[in-house]
Amino acid sequence: MKIATNAIPLKYQESILAAVTDRKFPWFPVHEQYSNNTRMTFSHLIINDGPDQAPGSTASGYYNLFLPIVYSMADLIGKPIKKVLRIRVGLILPTPWLPAINDTIIYEQSGDDAHQDFFLPHHTGLYYINSSDGDTVIYNEKSQADTYTELSKISPEQGKICVFDGEHFHAAGTPSCSPYRLVATFNFTTL
Repeated sequence: MKIATNAIPLKYQESILAAVTDRKFPWFPVHEQYSNNTRMTFSHLIINDGPDQAPGSTASGYYNLFLPIVYSMADLIGKPIKKVLRIRVGLILPTPWLPAINDTIIYEQSGDDAHQDFFLPHHTGLYYINSSDGDTVIYNEKSQADTYTELSKISPEQGKICVFDGEHFHAAGTPSCSPYRLVATFNFTTL
């Protein structure tokens, strides 16, 4: 696993944040159901070629804005890109979880279940668009398990990049103090 803070220039960080928080940016609601909770998130697929589509065939109009980040990720791990499988921008809002105690809403630092993005050898890269709470947890396990052990916990900080072996199960946290959590997830193969 490799991590770099301020991995891209500040002006570039600001232009990405401005683009995804602009009223014109197309967000799509996703109702996520997990073993212990449910939450509404929003996403935008910058590209979703997967292993079978021709490279770039599903690219959105924001592809060129995000593409340079994957090259920064490749430089960070010292391997050239073979194929970008998917780039997904996710927006997670604070979500109240029940049960509430004494009529007080509880916001847990929980999120989705441990998962892998693709079932093939690949790298997963995270670019944190804004600073927030709602950590990403990367687990030691590379196969489904009843319990998972923490390899690393990454706090979202604007401009931070984290790249890890996509076979590791991982989970995204839900913010409880920040107004939102914005992260771009990159899945790609290397030569």
